[in-house]
Amino acid sequence: RDREGRWWIGTRNRGLCLVTAEPDPARPVVERCYSTADGLPANDVRSILQTSDGKIWIGTAGGLSEFTPAAEEGRLFRNYTTANGLSQIAVYRLAEDRDGNLWIGTRSGGVMSLARHGFVSYKEADGFLSASLHHGIFETARGELCFLTSTGSHSFIQRLRGERFTVTEINFPKHAVGGSFDLHGGLQDRAGEWWFATGEGLVRFSSRARVEDLSRLNPNAVYTSTDGLAANFIHQISQDARGGLWIVTVSGGSAGELRLNRWDCSSRTLSGYAAGKGISLVKGDIPTAFAEDPSQNLWIGFRDHGALLRYRRGRFEPFPAPPGTIQGRVNALRVDRLGRLWIA
Repeated sequence: RDREGRWWIGTRNRGLCLVTAEPDPARPVVERCYSTADGLPANDVRSILQTSDGKIWIGTAGGLSEFTPAAEEGRLFRNYTTANGLSQIAVYRLAEDRDGNLWIGTRSGGVMSLARHGFVSYKEADGFLSASLHHGIFETARGELCFLTSTGSHSFIQRLRGERFTVTEINFPKHAVGGSFDLHGGLQDRAGEWWFATGEGLVRFSSRARVEDLSRLNPNAVYTSTDGLAANFIHQISQDARGGLWIVTVSGGSAGELRLNRWDCSSRTLSGYAAGKGISLVKGDIPTAFAEDPSQNLWIGFRDHGALLRYRRGRFEPFPAPPGTIQGRVNALRVDRLGRLWIA
């Protein structure tokens, strides 16, 4: 939802769609879809971000776009491709740092930042190890910008220091009973502890560890199903305003059972949620995105059916995709500084 009260949804094959803010069964929910015919660089929209200056940025499989929905004359979309300095046109992730710089994660061209003077690309010559960015971007408690990547069985935190990246391999246990410690996501929580989602459980490192220490220190704990998780395969983690962690586990592969789990930072215990308590999920559908609104309600997006869940006051409330809307993967959720929920 933008500052004018309009709701925007990114899709995989129909571009960027405007939906009505007040659905009425008597009329279509989708008001308009913007596509390549309107100037969008591609109809496959992977991310939406409104930056602190109010600009709306769209990441697509065909480039980056600055969107001006109120433009009556001229271009609605100002597009950026390799001709404008992008290292690769498939833009999958967008983030803004505390200094207002836009950070761009690509499918296979490393990472870039967009500052006032234009794009800055980071590749091997700048210390960035891998050409693929798969697992996320986050800031540490010290304000360091970190990128999670992996190559084969090795997982890395790549930290930007000045104009170069330093690479730290995460010291996951060398043995894997049921799978592998392949990296799926990670963060540093408000208490300073490091958490990583892997195929063998939830891995926690000490809050005393700096980024560079993660290559030599052993984890403080590896949480698995024996500790209360519904499964060892961790698909995604996210932290809420209370300091708790929300953990998505999947058993039996992508078509198996999903479970939501929560780590309570006060009691330091794990609990799981399945169907019930307001949850109504399609079997095999997997949570793909989390966001928390100013009222500390947690919003959860899903992979296949365009639905949302809201966790409020200890219960889950389903928000199914209304008839007439685009039903597909929710790639990202973000609440801006005005409290608006953006859905890609």
